[in-house]
Amino acid sequence: MDLLQAIFIALCSLVYIYTARVVNFKWGGRDKIKKYQQEIKDYQNELLAASKRNDEKELERIRLRESEMNAKMGDMMMLPFKSMFVILPLFFVFTGITLLGFNFPGIVPGFFPDFATTLPIELHPIGFNLLDLGSYGNFITHIPTTGQYGPRGFFITAGIFIGILLEAVMSRLEARTANQKA
Repeated sequence: MDLLQAIFIALCSLVYIYTARVVNFKWGGRDKIKKYQQEIKDYQNELLAASKRNDEKELERIRLRESEMNAKMGDMMMLPFKSMFVILPLFFVFTGITLLGFNFPGIVPGFFPDFATTLPIELHPIGFNLLDLGSYGNFITHIPTTGQYGPRGFFITAGIFIGILLEAVMSRLEARTANQKA
């Protein structure tokens, strides 16, 4: 493994993960989803409190908002899909795709076709099949072993760890900014 190649692939992964995060915030409606979640939680708490008191008038008033809450739940399910129209094609730009006989190698495999590395974790256990209970043991025994990755696998694996780290850092920065504004 060439260290410069690994750094470049990790940087590509960082660009992808950061772009995906920004797109999710802009088009995925994260703020709107949080708002809807709070409204639905408040609605459920009101409904629970009224049913505990056996207050039929209050229950009837609360139930009038049921269709509004169902619409918000449906909207919450669909909002993240808007961002996928950008995130998924961008993923294929970086990793490549073969579709209907067309082969696009992608940026990462295109630049580093011979890249290979071994990492201390295997995220794709060999022989894991949900329908075969005997393979479940394979899944457990492969977690602590080493895994070999090409350019796509290293891009994805680096993205997992970079994404976790980026989310933690950005969440703290956003919380700090929100506290300073308050």
